[in-house]
Amino acid sequence: MKPTAFGLGWLLFCVALVLLSFHFNSNLALGFTFLILSIWLASIIAGLFNFVGLRIEIERPGSGFAGSRLSIPCELNRHAHQVSVELDLEDGFTQSSLYEKESGQLSSVAVKTPARGIYPLRNFRIASDYPFGFFRFYNRFTLDHALDLIVYPKPEGKPEFPDNIVETGRDQLSDQQEVSDIREYSPGDPLSRIHWKASARGTGLVTKQFDGGRTEEEKLFRLSKEMPLEKGLSQLSLWIVEAEKQGMAFVLDLGDEQIQAGQGRHHASRCLTNLAGYPVLGRIGDGKK
Repeated sequence: MKPTAFGLGWLLFCVALVLLSFHFNSNLALGFTFLILSIWLASIIAGLFNFVGLRIEIERPGSGFAGSRLSIPCELNRHAHQVSVELDLEDGFTQSSLYEKESGQLSSVAVKTPARGIYPLRNFRIASDYPFGFFRFYNRFTLDHALDLIVYPKPEGKPEFPDNIVETGRDQLSDQQEVSDIREYSPGDPLSRIHWKASARGTGLVTKQFDGGRTEEEKLFRLSKEMPLEKGLSQLSLWIVEAEKQGMAFVLDLGDEQIQAGQGRHHASRCLTNLAGYPVLGRIGDGKK
């Protein structure tokens, strides 16, 4: 709890009234001063009672690109007056609460995503200036398990895809090919390749592999060493987003790690998450610690 500028101004106004009351020997002015001072003191009790038994449920945040705004769904266990939720990010608490139009209840917290990274959200606080704005009250709490806020690099750079290609042994399905083996399903595999009968046995989704296939050529997205790191990651982010829109299969090469060919939303999300957690200045996947 800390007084606001309005609360301090109210208190100074009361002090000035007390001095004037004694100077002019006015009992009426003195009584009025005690009345408005009692309102100032009573607001402390009302503000503290506003937090009694108040709990909040925070749902897992989504992911987004650097510079955009993300909404983290949350819900209070009971009605409370003039409350907002603040998140503890690396540069301190940030807050922009959103409310339902009909009920006026808190529904989510909008966060402007900082630089790319994976930020563990564990510390929150509920804030309120109820009832009259004389004081700002806080109730801090910590989650048992941190929720990761994943911020992808901002997609920007040249939209043209690189000329780099890789040859893969992904088989082309035809009526003459026979199933030679099965393997565990990977996000990005075509649905037509799923072996539904084998998957129905309860072992999870598996993918068919065929004999007589031919080699495919797929795009290779490689992190450039000739440009600044963050610009290189932003360029990769743009290519991944465009490749997903076009349904294009691609390989991501980050030097120490290579993500094999795939396509679709899951493959793009996996690649973007690796870009978000790419280390810089000794930091590995934890934002700017």
